[in-house]
Amino acid sequence: MQTDFEIPTTLEAILRVQQLSVSYNSIAAIQGINMEIYKNQVTGFIGPSGCGKTTLLRCFNRINDLVKNAKITGKITFYDRDIQEFNLIEVRRRIGMVFQKPNPFPKSIYENIALGLRVNGYRGNIDELVEDALRQTTLWDEVKDRLNKNAMTLSGGQQQRLCIARALALQPEVILMDEPCSALDPVSTLRIEELIQKLKKHYTIVIVTHNLQQASRVSDLVAFFNIKIEKGSRVGELVEYASAPSIFLNPKQKTTSEYVGTYSRIDSITN
Repeated sequence: MQTDFEIPTTLEAILRVQQLSVSYNSIAAIQGINMEIYKNQVTGFIGPSGCGKTTLLRCFNRINDLVKNAKITGKITFYDRDIQEFNLIEVRRRIGMVFQKPNPFPKSIYENIALGLRVNGYRGNIDELVEDALRQTTLWDEVKDRLNKNAMTLSGGQQQRLCIARALALQPEVILMDEPCSALDPVSTLRIEELIQKLKKHYTIVIVTHNLQQASRVSDLVAFFNIKIEKGSRVGELVEYASAPSIFLNPKQKTTSEYVGTYSRIDSITN
């Protein structure tokens, strides 16, 4: 289902998705996705498990290129240039990824950030970039006296902020976040959410989350995905895409209203 989406026309689109479909082993995961991602906005992807949110997210920096038997049709442009035309290293530098579970390298806190800079050929002052990235993620004051300690000694929330700092050090333009708080406690989750609000001043952020309260707190725009049954198969589709208040307070599609209403009630019971 593709409809006319209600997005403010004053926003600058930097990623455009045109008729994107992805299948794994000839089984469709998403089909016919059309949407735009806007600069300095937090765009939240919501919807039931298996509706293709993460599949689409991973298309933005071509992680799906590494998946065996994955077939991608359609087009994604980054600043009006086909993303397939970019060097893969450049794509992943400019469009960073933060995964569901913190995945620091089993190295020092310092090396977790410095290593990526060296691999990408950075020849400036690495110390400055390491400190700046840690400051942006509010980690600097917590770790400045133990930069040589193994990153695995950090708490889960600190590890996730370190992973965000690792992405920021490469000076990306877009940060993709795949359920970045799902493995964290409520206090660490709040720290990440506060961080997202600060980072959007300088970065474009796309976040996948199953937590609708989180989506309503951090997102400027929200895309609701759902599952449709086609020829006996379950396929992800984009149902509705609008501002966060529109999605949560005045959705236009019945399926959006049902999903938001049902899961909002569940959130209110469990939180």
